[in-house]
Amino acid sequence: LRRGNINLVAARQNQGKTQFGMYCMMDLVHKYKLPVLHLDMGEMSRFELQMRATSLLSKGLISPDLLETGEWRKNPETEKIVTKALKLMENYEYYYNDVSDLSVDELFSLLRRFKLAHCSIIGGENQFLCHYDYIKPFESTGYSKEYEVLGHFMKKLKNFFKNEMKAPLHTSLQINKSGITSNKNSSTVDESDNAYSLSDRIGQQVSWAATL
Repeated sequence: LRRGNINLVAARQNQGKTQFGMYCMMDLVHKYKLPVLHLDMGEMSRFELQMRATSLLSKGLISPDLLETGEWRKNPETEKIVTKALKLMENYEYYYNDVSDLSVDELFSLLRRFKLAHCSIIGGENQFLCHYDYIKPFESTGYSKEYEVLGHFMKKLKNFFKNEMKAPLHTSLQINKSGITSNKNSSTVDESDNAYSLSDRIGQQVSWAATL
């Protein structure tokens, strides 16, 4: 992750895009003690992400389902693991915001306020990490089509993080059917941005992309 760059993970539905992004963010929080802002497009609640984060900090030994039901309390060993994970979480700055109903200007305003309120100055810049989960189509207007609106958003997002936020952004995208990898060998898997749904501009604005 580099300042001002957008990293993208593309995959089909229910392939672990959110989990992978959270793993990357949690690892960086642990190593560099930087705050993370998780921007959710209404797919998951704060509680669901808290369960996933705790599961990650338990190194996968405790599942989110076990955490949610409270069954982990019935076993001294699992209780010890969860208690240790929760203790670690106390030292992390991982913030959640549902931005599914925000306009682009409102989204950028939220990011400005977060940077001002939560970020420490490192190397002359207020540093933080952003996880935008995930790229979804915006409502089209009478004059612009859906892919055009999203294309303009991606360009604005790139310029905003590059010139103003100067922070790394990790995001994800659901690919179309040409990106399916099951029952294919390496020579027939489409790893280009042809598999990206919604807009060609997505591939143009990201600095690094991977297809799962």
